[in-house]
Amino acid sequence: MLYKVFAENVVDAARGVKTQRFIAYCEGTNTGSGIHDLYADECGDEEEIVIYPADAAALGRKGGSVKSPRKAASSAENGKKGGRPRKLTSP
Repeated sequence: MLYKVFAENVVDAARGVKTQRFIAYCEGTNTGSGIHDLYADECGDEEEIVIYPADAAALGRKGGSVKSPRKAASSAENGKKGGRPRKLTSP
């Protein structure tokens, strides 16, 4: 899988938001410490390595697969309404 590697500011007091600086693309089977160690020298003291999947579909899969209390509550609420409607078959 192809990943984008960024250096992200831990604190940006002037704007109140984190900023990212693109470093490189890398390929790997996971985002373990090996990738972090490879690019650690390119970050300053106030930055950390952040790794994202390079394609939007992979990012969506990653976000959709996350389990959260909010998603669980939403699923339970939808289940009380009878769940997903059945598909009607045409004669």
